Amino acid sequence: MIKLFINNVKTRLSQYGPFRRLDAFCSSGMYPVEVLGTEPGFLPLLTAIFSENRYNQVLAVLPTQKEAEDFASDIQLFLGDCAHHFPSWQTVPYSDLSAASWIHAKRSRVLSLLLGGKRIFTVAPLAAFLSPLPEVEKTRIRLFPINSGKKLDLESLVKMLSEYGYDRVPRVTLPGEFAVRGEVLDLFLPGESRPIRLLLDFETVENIRYFDPITQRSQDFLDSTSVPPLSECIMLPGEEEKTMHAMREKKIPEKAAAEAFERMKQDPYSSGLEYTIPLTYTHPASILDYMSQDSAVFFIDYERLHQGAEMMEREYKTCFARIRGSNKPVAPPETALLQFTQLESRVSRKILFPMHKSEKSGQNRVVFACDPPHSYFGNIVYFTEEMGNLTGLGYSIYIFADYEAQAERIRHLVQDLAVSVIPAGITRGFTIPELKLMLIHENEIFRRKKHVARTLRKIESEKIDSFVDLEEGDFIVHFQHGIGCYRGLHRIKAAGNERDYITLEYADKEIIYLPTEQVNLVERYITPGIRSPRLDKIGGRSWAARKAKVKKAVEDIAAQLLDLYS
Repeated sequence: MIKLFINNVKTRLSQYGPFRRLDAFCSSGMYPVEVLGTEPGFLPLLTAIFSENRYNQVLAVLPTQKEAEDFASDIQLFLGDCAHHFPSWQTVPYSDLSAASWIHAKRSRVLSLLLGGKRIFTVAPLAAFLSPLPEVEKTRIRLFPINSGKKLDLESLVKMLSEYGYDRVPRVTLPGEFAVRGEVLDLFLPGESRPIRLLLDFETVENIRYFDPITQRSQDFLDSTSVPPLSECIMLPGEEEKTMHAMREKKIPEKAAAEAFERMKQDPYSSGLEYTIPLTYTHPASILDYMSQDSAVFFIDYERLHQGAEMMEREYKTCFARIRGSNKPVAPPETALLQFTQLESRVSRKILFPMHKSEKSGQNRVVFACDPPHSYFGNIVYFTEEMGNLTGLGYSIYIFADYEAQAERIRHLVQDLAVSVIPAGITRGFTIPELKLMLIHENEIFRRKKHVARTLRKIESEKIDSFVDLEEGDFIVHFQHGIGCYRGLHRIKAAGNERDYITLEYADKEIIYLPTEQVNLVERYITPGIRSPRLDKIGGRSWAARKAKVKKAVEDIAAQLLDLYS
């Protein structure tokens, strides 16, 4: 059903003026191209359709991890197995927190696919785009190729899999596992949705195929595959000399370098290692170095990417300054973080998706006319009437539901209308009036998902991206506790572990220690006048009363809207 939907949209877009202009610019090599007017819900579909059969490898860079995850989810729906998410480490710079093992595995798999020249659409947050990577040749040498019809020493492969971090189990169920039964080897590669099975005839690979780990039934056949280490941080036998030499060149003391290498050798997932590993790179690479020459890069929300890069640089410098006196061998900010402007300048085929028209008057500009998703407030009568009106005007309407049961419910609601219901999840919908095309996500009908408001009073607070944006003495608004005062960053040891906490002071000198990764719960308070705000009391009624008042006002507005449209 998805393929039919994609083909229908392709047909419409092929006759659409802005899409044809975008196609003409790129076909003529007139890069960069600036694309305006695209809603977030339309972007994944547009980039998926436009890049298919045009570029072998594509990279989409988004400002945040959450935006990249949502974008990748939609791309995977539209393009299938060739779409991959390249995550950032998702840790506070230079902290003692360790990145999750699945992050290591996903990153390693994407790099191996890029090096193999596979057709791939990669989605990465800005932090991953700016992270330094091992030299391309080092990663290439580490890839173990397996080809159908070629010789393969099973014992050597089993030994190598253990060195690469894979777990030997009786039966594979999760990525990073392998099992051996006679001349059959099952292997679940990182970043894949299903495992592969190698059938050997003595020392020859008879065939390679995907299989279902639950039913054990064989599926598609493969001509070849490659096995990467489970992490770019893994140190393999024979790499000690080069690793130590690289750290000596960076003036790392011999003892500290030896301890760092031992940590990498013993546990590639140990805390903070992702900020030590760049010291072992003689010539750090970026994800661009892993991509083919004819690849393209989509810069999504272009202005925020520039702002985010500047903010990340400040955050890295601040965090590094706090640990400068320690003996921890970590890469300084200029080594641990690549420069956005330098990377961007290297991209020859780039398409920019800014939120606003740039001041530069360029000819390579395309403007789409796209409307944001429409909410029906859970009013089913209003929804069905609107669907009837729009289909009467010739609109093609596609409703996406996360589950088949929900799709069946919606089909019942629109059974008398020419509306397509697809049992698949998308992030959000959109409308292109000129094409008479509308996509709706089920939550826009039923309003079932609750989104926490960024702030209770927009005029009095301002979102912050990092604790670095705060200065000691700033007034803040905590979503649960109300107005407080920022009193700096402190390292506290608890239960044998040390970690950083944001210190917040409330009325009566009460203190709250907030983990740095929960900074999204705090916003800077913007004082409406000269007077300083009164601090709230933890557990007091004043903040709860204000929230209740705002909630009541919102409910009153919603009731008025329901009366208006019912």
